[in-house]
Amino acid sequence: MAGETDPYAYLNREGFTSEKFKVEISNLPKYLGMGQFKKFLAKEGFVPHKIKPMGRFAYVCFKDDMEKEKAIEKLNGVMFRGSKLEVKIAKPMKDPLVKKRKFDEVNSNDDDDKESVPISQKIENVTLPYQGMPLSEQHSLKKKYVEDVFNAYKNELKHANRSLFQSQDGNLCPIEDTVASPVDEHYRNKCDFTIGINPENSLATVGFRLASYKKGACSVGPIAHLSHLPLKTIEAVAALEEFVRKSEHAPYNPEDHTGIWKNVVIRTSDAGQMMAILVMHPQNFEEKALVELKKGIQDFVVESGIFTSFFVQFQGAKKSNDDVALEKLSGDDFISEKLCDLEFRISPLAFFQVNTKAAEVLYRLVGDIANVNLKSILLDICCGTGTIGLSLAKRCKKVYGIELIPSAIEDATYNAKANAIENCEFIAGRAEEKISRLLDGLREEDEIIAVVDPPRAGLHQKCTQALRRASKIRRLVYISCDAKCAMKSFVDLSRATSNTYSGDPFVPKRAIPVDLFPNTSHCETVILFER
Repeated sequence: MAGETDPYAYLNREGFTSEKFKVEISNLPKYLGMGQFKKFLAKEGFVPHKIKPMGRFAYVCFKDDMEKEKAIEKLNGVMFRGSKLEVKIAKPMKDPLVKKRKFDEVNSNDDDDKESVPISQKIENVTLPYQGMPLSEQHSLKKKYVEDVFNAYKNELKHANRSLFQSQDGNLCPIEDTVASPVDEHYRNKCDFTIGINPENSLATVGFRLASYKKGACSVGPIAHLSHLPLKTIEAVAALEEFVRKSEHAPYNPEDHTGIWKNVVIRTSDAGQMMAILVMHPQNFEEKALVELKKGIQDFVVESGIFTSFFVQFQGAKKSNDDVALEKLSGDDFISEKLCDLEFRISPLAFFQVNTKAAEVLYRLVGDIANVNLKSILLDICCGTGTIGLSLAKRCKKVYGIELIPSAIEDATYNAKANAIENCEFIAGRAEEKISRLLDGLREEDEIIAVVDPPRAGLHQKCTQALRRASKIRRLVYISCDAKCAMKSFVDLSRATSNTYSGDPFVPKRAIPVDLFPNTSHCETVILFER
């Protein structure tokens, strides 16, 4: 099969890939931000499928050949912030799986010990790299990780806010000891499992990948031995795996785009509820075949008796970033979970911390270091289903939650009513648009505290700018699940005052790692900023 050796064979297969419509735009202005570049392209009439910045040039992929040719014709030679752009057709990216296969062939060694390691052990090494290490040692490593991030943060401040850097004598706040999780086994209440082929037995397997496709891996290994998974989740995976193996359809193959079974998200609650979202590629199935497929899944769900909610999602080749709708096949619309003596309704796509017991520790810590009291007005930014604000509601005067996703705000509002909490108000919209309007209605003497718990990459620049402008916010707690990825947000909060970042800078006062993910290398980082 040509696809096994030709790194460009994927371009000739059915299905969409924007690599066919790729250009290189060079001679970009220095210090150009992604947002500025996107705004420029939009002004010129282009909304690319994806952009990969490479410094003074960028790869830009479009949705079809017409857009690609139009971009070359219109943008080549255009002056952009004093730079004359050059645009040309770019070579498509090589298939990473084929590249990896060729590399392995060239560098293969019969004596390589790695080949003798069972795939189950490889999966554990990837997912639980600290398994078997004393928790005290794990906590030390996680503290060291945050210290390293703060050293890089400090170096950035030399340029971003030299006066702050000098006033701190070159030192930011000390990193405190890692706060332990109350549980270190069976804690993970949500997992996304890939459905693929186990290379050891060539059987369809519901489990974890050894690495991402971009890193050249699509093999899937078993998960029953992993200590962070609840026993009910392992039972559900085994049942699904048996169903997939008995079906007439193969797992989806990301290399040649055949097969249908892609992945399954499983959520559990301490109350014994279990939700699953089974994702499939629809291929070219006619409606009758899809109906029969869903009927077979429904029969399996009923016979297994494991799931209280079951959804499916048909996800083919996407030409846009639009979300694909979920379809409920069986059971309830939600599951419920207790957190900080409150009950939360969790919808299929809602964010909820994956370690419930450790999340209680995290939220109490947030309230403590922010010094939340009955005079405090709490702004819960990126509030999701309201877990942080609601868990701290009894400790403060008023909570305002802001969240972009309307369904999450519906959940938050429901959760407030279900728990008879009356001092919380949840608002759907962009934080940068809502913060100033909210603060306009508050008094200068009100004690306003902001808590932000953004996605892994950190706050959107406009949100950071809005927080900087909000002079009434004197204290801010930042919760980060990946401090290294979010470091730009830390720097922007602390930058010297300028036209772009008005208002006084925030200064880090405390930083505390919280071990939400025992036996892994990851942790949450809680940072108290003041000004």
